[in-house]
Amino acid sequence: MKQPLINTLRTSLALALMAALPAQAEPILVTGWASPGPTAVVRITNTVPAIDSRVYAGAFATTESGSNTFASWCIDIFQRTQIGTTVTNFSQVTGEAYFGTQATRFDQLGQLATLAYADALSSVTHAAAFQLAIWEITNETSGTLNVGGGSFKASNANDAMVLAQSWLDALPDESLYGFNVWASSTHQDLVVFAALPPRLPQPAQGVPEPGSLALAALGFGALFAARRRRSFSAAV
Repeated sequence: MKQPLINTLRTSLALALMAALPAQAEPILVTGWASPGPTAVVRITNTVPAIDSRVYAGAFATTESGSNTFASWCIDIFQRTQIGTTVTNFSQVTGEAYFGTQATRFDQLGQLATLAYADALSSVTHAAAFQLAIWEITNETSGTLNVGGGSFKASNANDAMVLAQSWLDALPDESLYGFNVWASSTHQDLVVFAALPPRLPQPAQGVPEPGSLALAALGFGALFAARRRRSFSAAV
């Protein structure tokens, strides 16, 4: 479903604000797992490019330039994250720029965050489910979002898989979240979500308001009618 123009403008404004930091390389340090930590090991399989690995699924505790701390999520299953070592070749790009012509993936990640981000760090299962849903959206090529099957699939984490699938089956039409990606040529790309600014007020629908001259005419008409009624009553 296409969003109204006002929502599109709102999204564009938010992404522009999120991308306001300089584009040059920035030092990023992944210090460990964001609360509540990782789940048990999950097995992920991807067809093209081929990968078959056992990994943890959860959010990273991340620091930029030694001060700005936030939760980030893996959006790149083909490189590794180096925990505890500052990596200096990360550059921040908007989610829209990162996905380019793959607009559906961009839209679906925003919709996923709209539905589930508020609870993504509430438990180990929620964190793992949110990460699995990100991987499914980012890597699936079959046209159907199915965490347990398709070109990308996961196993050995049934509770997280069931929760992730329930979110993917209920993605809303509208996105209230945007995201940026910290991209690196040598390390795992990391996605960071943020709520979009409040919705702009939409103009009232229905019959347009009368212009000032029309309102004046209505006022004079009402006054004339009232005077006629009073004159008629006096005559009676």
